[in-house]
Amino acid sequence: MDNVVLHVIIEAILKEMATKNFKKSILFQMDFIDNQDMKLIFNVSDKTLWRWRKKQAVPFTKLEGRIVYPRRAIKGILEQRMANCYVSPIKKKTG
Repeated sequence: MDNVVLHVIIEAILKEMATKNFKKSILFQMDFIDNQDMKLIFNVSDKTLWRWRKKQAVPFTKLEGRIVYPRRAIKGILEQRMANCYVSPIKKKTG
């Protein structure tokens, strides 16, 4: 990526984050999931998320005082869980 384009993108993100009405920046919307969304996705409580973070069961980081989770990593966890619980609708014939 061109340095000028990268600089423009970074400046736009920083400008948005500096606004007084900051709720979720472009960075949050594109790359991260917050605690509230995690609770909805996995149907768990704050305490469960805390335990997952303590056990390092989910990757997380702290941005601007908020705990966030990388969207790609969470998507991978969901895909893995779905693959593990998939049961074929076709019954196998046993012997």
